[in-house]
Amino acid sequence: MAVTELEPKSSDVAGRPMEWLEAEICTLAGHIAAATCRFLLLVGEMDRRGGWVTWECSSCAHWLSWRCGMSLRTARDHVRVARALEHLPVMTAAFGAGQLSYSKVRAMTRVATPKSETDLVAVARHGTASHIDRIVAGYRQVERNMDPDRARAQLRGRGVWYESNDDGSVTITIRGGPDAIARIKEAIAAAMPEVPKLVDEPGAPHAARRFDAFEHVARVYLEPDEHAAPRTETVIHADLETLTEDQPGRAELDDGTSLTRDVLQRLTCDSGLRLAHDRRGQTLDIGRRSRTIPPALRRAILDRDRGTCRFPGCTHRGRLQIHHAKHWSRNGHTKQANLILVCLYHHKVLHEGGWHVTGDADGALTFTDPNGRPMREVSLPPPRTDATAIRKEHARAGTHISAHTITAQWAGERLDLDHAVGALWHLDPPAYN
Repeated sequence: MAVTELEPKSSDVAGRPMEWLEAEICTLAGHIAAATCRFLLLVGEMDRRGGWVTWECSSCAHWLSWRCGMSLRTARDHVRVARALEHLPVMTAAFGAGQLSYSKVRAMTRVATPKSETDLVAVARHGTASHIDRIVAGYRQVERNMDPDRARAQLRGRGVWYESNDDGSVTITIRGGPDAIARIKEAIAAAMPEVPKLVDEPGAPHAARRFDAFEHVARVYLEPDEHAAPRTETVIHADLETLTEDQPGRAELDDGTSLTRDVLQRLTCDSGLRLAHDRRGQTLDIGRRSRTIPPALRRAILDRDRGTCRFPGCTHRGRLQIHHAKHWSRNGHTKQANLILVCLYHHKVLHEGGWHVTGDADGALTFTDPNGRPMREVSLPPPRTDATAIRKEHARAGTHISAHTITAQWAGERLDLDHAVGALWHLDPPAYN
């Protein structure tokens, strides 16, 4: 299909009719889906060949996070979908033709098999992404209920996850067996009478009371009577001006979670204070008198590096060590600008793997592999490309995409979830041992 018109400049979009906007959005959605399929096929090949290993990344997802600017969670999802598409040719073909969105494919690859993919793709072409999500969720629920090893699966799937929100709050997700969750709920219910009445106006009063009770349970455990155990320590990193002069500045917990000034003042009302920098923010430097890192300098480095390995693409936060960028034996000073936080693996790579690091640790660093290839700590932005390139490439490849290609052929009928899940189950029923 020949490209008859190039995309207008942003300043020209406002004058376009609504019909053109709708068609253009849907058409571009199809092109994006086709390009995403191509992208995932390349990612799958990269992961299969282990191309990320030469950069000393922990996984292909870490490489994507570094080179392509993805969050690690998104990158892991992309790798999972990419590897699943290797065994699903029908789905890959429809995805590559712009007929399926990434959202639909991401959901279907959780349950699709070579035997069931044809019918799943047909459902996806005639249903919405919401329909697919419900079918996949229903199928996985039936699969879990039918699993004779269900109790062990629940045990393996237990966990607690933390996610920071845009407003600075944190969401905790708890997953576990029904007996363990019941015990947690009982503890919350038992603590409810100990919680003062609400004085604010939360959006969900009952949920807010449960949160206050849950926090009370945690405080009772962490702050028992003086004869039972010492009080725990909460580490907060804050600018001195924020603490003493109520000025805007940094205030966050040890894991990077930011705090408001009001919360900071409450938490530091009766706490101790340790200075990692002087008031002017000057670098701590003990010269070459010792290679040993004193506590104050160690705290400053942990604070600066946010408790995370500085090696590009690495997100490790545990068992970290401090590395002299310029070795102490080669006139490298034990000062903050020459010290970086690295994990055990990358510390070994920098000493024994032929890798080197240059630059000011307080600014940007460049890591160099044994072959001399630079690996910048922060990836460079992608080169500027022609906004119409994706259309031209698909036109050359014979991929015909219109405003209707990616649109679901749904007539508005109600989804029969039981029938859909049952049909999918019988296409390729799981084999239990």
